[in-house]
Amino acid sequence: MGRKAKFSFEIKINIVQRYLSGKTSANHEAQLLGISGTRILEWISLYQSLGEEGLITTSQNTAYSSDTKKMLY
Repeated sequence: MGRKAKFSFEIKINIVQRYLSGKTSANHEAQLLGISGTRILEWISLYQSLGEEGLITTSQNTAYSSDTKKMLY
């Protein structure tokens, strides 16, 4: 059985783009969504390392190479 994303791709990309343009903070957006600011920072990291595809939730777990993992964390 697959996973269901709590937040759509559109919400994630919108928040990431507003953050990167300096229009909002991770903590502010996290408070609006009722989640941890760390989650927003994870979205930003995924976007910066993998592009928009990094924000798409799939129904399967993704296997990353060790080089990609080092870039993400």
